[in-house]
Amino acid sequence: MNWLKKIFGNFGNSRDDNSLIFDFVHRNTKYGFSIGYNKDWDIRNEDQYEGEWIHPIILAKENTALCILSIGKLGESGSIEQYIKQAKSQLSGGLRNFTIIDEKETSINNWPTAWMHYSYYENGKTMEEFNITFFFGKNNDLAFLSKNVDVLFQIVCFTDKSSFKNLKTEFLDMIHSLSFPNYYFWLPYVKVYGYSSHICKSCKKIVIASNSILAVKFPENELVVICKNCKESSSFNS
Repeated sequence: MNWLKKIFGNFGNSRDDNSLIFDFVHRNTKYGFSIGYNKDWDIRNEDQYEGEWIHPIILAKENTALCILSIGKLGESGSIEQYIKQAKSQLSGGLRNFTIIDEKETSINNWPTAWMHYSYYENGKTMEEFNITFFFGKNNDLAFLSKNVDVLFQIVCFTDKSSFKNLKTEFLDMIHSLSFPNYYFWLPYVKVYGYSSHICKSCKKIVIASNSILAVKFPENELVVICKNCKESSSFNS
């Protein structure tokens, strides 16, 4: 359906039945993404920092469920299989009665993804959670970043186990609605350092580090430099 592409971009719907229909679409121009949600969900917080993570948006369904989008600090995690193994080790050490329900390396909207579904015990309840981590490509060419670093974007959806079954479809739809309509995922928290000049991927002009921003370009999964003039133009924010 063409209207789905207008709302979510070319990669907005990975379902064969085009079933993603939402009451609202949150468009985040700062980080360049959009996500759909229904009217019984509310935006609880935006741009919340938690250690090495940034949460651009936290969605809540009354007091029963949360859906948190997070941007992870760049780091070297190796393969997705290694990432899942490491994540399981960390989660099992921090969550009581941690139990894996499903784990797999998969692809959502053409992006390599680590899929984890598990339960744990917290505050007198058994909780159930989807933890989906998108890998947005590795840096191989840019001298001002370490080689082979991963760009991570994570969606965590959770509620108590008794409510999870009823909310599972909503969680899955929200996860699959994640889209980058402008085809750029902005990394304002990553400094483009050094004194050498760089070429803007958009206008092809030479720019200095202080007048540029790092981004991931889709669907190529390419780490690029964009000058601030181009980023602020209507072509990126329309």
